[in-house]
Amino acid sequence: MTARQVPRCKVPCPRCPWRKDVEPGEFPASRYEELRVTSEQRAGAEPGFGAPLFACHKTKEGREWACAGWLAAVGHRHLGVRLAIAQGPYRWQVEVTIHGPLAEIARRLPRTAVTLTAQPVGVRMQARVERLDGMAHLLASLEWPFTIHRPDELRPALKHLADQLTTAAERTPGELPR
Repeated sequence: MTARQVPRCKVPCPRCPWRKDVEPGEFPASRYEELRVTSEQRAGAEPGFGAPLFACHKTKEGREWACAGWLAAVGHRHLGVRLAIAQGPYRWQVEVTIHGPLAEIARRLPRTAVTLTAQPVGVRMQARVERLDGMAHLLASLEWPFTIHRPDELRPALKHLADQLTTAAERTPGELPR
């Protein structure tokens, strides 16, 4: 998720538990304990990559937005927030399973451009890209089969590349490209 894609409230709501001018007690202590994973304060105990964002109490479950008060107060400690900001606003989020060995796939792909995770059926590759034609070229350069999870728009980009390669393979010497 990129900074542009983090659903978030723009300003803290009037009863935001992160506001200093709001009296404590509106929310039970048990709720704060459940949400601790999103905003641990101790050095070295920051929320990990998989930790959820602290959601605004006014958003609906399953369609949560990050709380503006939380983002302003401690959101910078959350690795997911920092990663989203660092990665910037890319147009496409790509998820593909590559059916091959993790070590070999890792040697073939640029570490700064993709995240690789071992899965039972291969390696999950996640990337953020501005253009899908470049991702199509990258995937076509691999020697392993792969399965696209998202975006669906990557499929026509791969088909277009396949058509270009087929045309080039069928072109005879002296024949001009169309």
